[in-house]
Amino acid sequence: MVFFKRILNFNPQSADQREKRHHNRYDLPSGSPIQCSITHGTQNLSCSINNLSSNGASLVVKPDVSLRKGDTIKVTLKLESQSLTTAANIVHTRTTNSDLTVGLVFEFADFEARKAYLQLLEPVSIGVSLSNRPVPSRDTEPGYDTICFHGINKTLLTVWRDQEHMAITGFEFRMNDYYVRNGKEPHKLAIYVSAPESSSLYDGVELKRTDLETAEVRQLYRWTVAHLNPALPTEVRELMQHYT
Repeated sequence: MVFFKRILNFNPQSADQREKRHHNRYDLPSGSPIQCSITHGTQNLSCSINNLSSNGASLVVKPDVSLRKGDTIKVTLKLESQSLTTAANIVHTRTTNSDLTVGLVFEFADFEARKAYLQLLEPVSIGVSLSNRPVPSRDTEPGYDTICFHGINKTLLTVWRDQEHMAITGFEFRMNDYYVRNGKEPHKLAIYVSAPESSSLYDGVELKRTDLETAEVRQLYRWTVAHLNPALPTEVRELMQHYT
């Protein structure tokens, strides 16, 4: 059921902390790979997602569907080959000429379901939360401008711009305690984990754990890039997409 087995392995306490940080609603960018469907009685309904939060969602269905405040439904969220199905209570509805918007609160059956949902929400919150207002960095390299984009929690995207050609040539992306840097070869990523005794951005150690953990960090990166804030500079988003 969980989307990650080796990373984002939340316990109840860390899940509570995640829920507090994810109190905001995160609008899904167009093209999000997350698919959604609803089961109401004997009806199986397709829907689209407006936004997700730590304990609920805003969904859009066809206006002729009979859904009311107080109804209990089942929601299935699918991301590539993995999926999560959970009960949810409808707390409000809004009808327009073209669609029905449904606001709901999830009712997770157990902690494993709750953890799986928070794992699904993580790449959404990381990508969407990145600010489109870059902050120049004092840590620079000769011939390059260093620009930082901040996001939720410890999220930090650092990019380097070649001063001669004014082109983005490299990036480092911090997601929680993991660092992903682009390599010289296409699709080649270097993955690091932060040293426990250090809070410095660049003082990390290379991730030398199981291949499966490395694969999960790559998967987190890929799903996060699919949810990058559309307001980020196009050249930044295109470079990061090149490494998915």
